[in-house]
Amino acid sequence: MNRIKMRTALFLLFFLRFDCCSCATVHGINSSSINVGFHLNYGYGTAAILHLNGTLLATARVNSTSQYRSTFEKLSLTKHEHLAPPYDTPLHRWADAARQHLRSARKAVGLPASDDVESLSTLISSLVSASEEALGHIVDIKDAAASVTHLCAIYDEDLYDAFEYAGLSYIQIMNDTYHRTLLTYESSAALAGWGLGFGPFEYQAEALDHNAYFIIDFTNNSLAVYYTRGSVYLVQEYFNISFTLGLSNLQTTDDSVYWETVKITLLKVLVNQRVHKPWTAILTGESVTDSRFRNVFDEVVRAWWKEEETGPRIFEGDEVYVQAKGVADLVRRQKSGERERPERPRMQVMSGVDISRQQTLDVAYRHSQEISKLEVRVNQV
Repeated sequence: MNRIKMRTALFLLFFLRFDCCSCATVHGINSSSINVGFHLNYGYGTAAILHLNGTLLATARVNSTSQYRSTFEKLSLTKHEHLAPPYDTPLHRWADAARQHLRSARKAVGLPASDDVESLSTLISSLVSASEEALGHIVDIKDAAASVTHLCAIYDEDLYDAFEYAGLSYIQIMNDTYHRTLLTYESSAALAGWGLGFGPFEYQAEALDHNAYFIIDFTNNSLAVYYTRGSVYLVQEYFNISFTLGLSNLQTTDDSVYWETVKITLLKVLVNQRVHKPWTAILTGESVTDSRFRNVFDEVVRAWWKEEETGPRIFEGDEVYVQAKGVADLVRRQKSGERERPERPRMQVMSGVDISRQQTLDVAYRHSQEISKLEVRVNQV
């Protein structure tokens, strides 16, 4: 009996010690051992965390507020563009000094740097809280990076200040060697989420098609269409953003008119960049699985790639979280130094005409009849 009691006591002692050690390890997770990525969309935000062991988790999705959506709509308008760092010239820095002093004064008294920053920070704070809750509050998120929709009037400083107001450090992914902006757009995040575009951007004529991507983000609240060329860290793109073509707008619009407008919006991006067809398509957003949208997308593929033996490679799946997961992987690469750093490309010139224009000659004539029909339809929208 004494031996049994002794064995039981030893077992309990070992179990409790092991359990306490395990808890100490779990509750002592250092935030630097995880890589956190956010995606800030118009209708919602998402979060993903990449652990050191390679586990990649989608941790949160939070719907946006009406104030946040109003800010997004405002930042999509060219009339709200302004000077912002990084400046092109000392004169630009001087011209923007008064606005910068006002932002600094607001921050000094505990206010957000601007109303736009306050709106963005609400969604960021909600994503942090939801992610920490999903993890069982075993870690405090201290830093993260984020991708955003390609809006003309959102700037690097907005994200830096929004993260700061939410109590986080903002991890800058992009390098100003390659971009004037330091923002990570959702197109780059989608590429990273699928492990695409990590090689250098090649400007050779034969490589341009392989560096081109057709990226669609379709949600209940918005439609964003991108023709993207380049690598994750060097994106050049033509895009069309609509906050009135989300799937929920179908309730207030005639069915046939709505889907025809969606199709024209997809085609418009391709028509404007018709020289080099994108041979990879990426579908993201909560509504790309809608069967009616897929019918429209298939029509676009048949129309634009009808002269080819095959259409584009289509990457789909995990549509809601793929951008946040891509950002989490970019954070890992940033911290580990594994990111590709392509050299700044130089456009090759032939007789004073760059290669892309040279290639236009036969391609434009070959597709001229079909293109003319599409352009007429696009201009009618």
